Amino acid sequence: MEKHILVTLTQGPTSSYSLRFIHELFAHLDDVRLTLFYVTPRALNWDANAPDMTPSTEVEQEIRRIKSNKAAPTLNKARQWLLDVAGVDPDKVDVKTVQSRKGVVREIIDEAHSGLYDAVALGRKGFSWFETLFEDSISHEILWREIDFPIWICKRPPEGERRNVLLCVDGSAPSLRMADHVGYMLREQEEQTVTLFHVAENNVPMDNSVQDMFGQARSALMENGLPEERIEYKVVTSKNVAHSVINEACKSNYAAIALGKRGNSPKAMDNFFPSSLCIRLMRLCETTSLWISK
Repeated sequence: MEKHILVTLTQGPTSSYSLRFIHELFAHLDDVRLTLFYVTPRALNWDANAPDMTPSTEVEQEIRRIKSNKAAPTLNKARQWLLDVAGVDPDKVDVKTVQSRKGVVREIIDEAHSGLYDAVALGRKGFSWFETLFEDSISHEILWREIDFPIWICKRPPEGERRNVLLCVDGSAPSLRMADHVGYMLREQEEQTVTLFHVAENNVPMDNSVQDMFGQARSALMENGLPEERIEYKVVTSKNVAHSVINEACKSNYAAIALGKRGNSPKAMDNFFPSSLCIRLMRLCETTSLWISK
């Protein structure tokens, strides 16, 4: 079955992060359709030279023309890279530009909902510790919105090759939805394995709770066609869940960390001390991409 991914593009190097990640993840892209999506910034809603402070038709048209001219090189370059380097069939690459009226994040969400995409890919650069205190990035903002589609946050590509997905499980509904997504997206990618990973903050429970979590996630993967021989399991104990996940991902060179996210409302101190594991991982990961489902 064809997978359809919405690849958001902006001016700057982060646009290439998503393209390179997808190219490296899929050994072949025969069953993948990509829509390259560019949101031009909001147009001015007034004209200082007009007596009634409203824009003239000519002003609006000129603004759209200028912004379209800025979008075209980014979209054309990305499409050509997919054709020449990744070897994607031209019929499998669509290009779409919208004029922002509601803000970039809202336009991406609306397109993702209306297009019924299997995933939305965003490129994200690294930030220093100080910069993260004041960031208002698209990837950061979209995680706090009401969304029902998986987000791929693609980081700066590593120097060496990375493979496989580290699937963090905790028994929650978002975690199981991510297991379903991972199984669906990777079932034809025979060279990719999935490791079910759980961090116990104290001792590993002596009851069957961890086995039950793994069993539910394994069932979700296998129901989507991922064979059991491509599923591995690992449990660690740690008080710092985020660092344990990062350490495991770096040690085994995973291409992506996949997990579910609960909650939609950021807390007052989240910029300084993020309470969400997804936000902490997004800030800590330098070259490992994140797959997040809510």
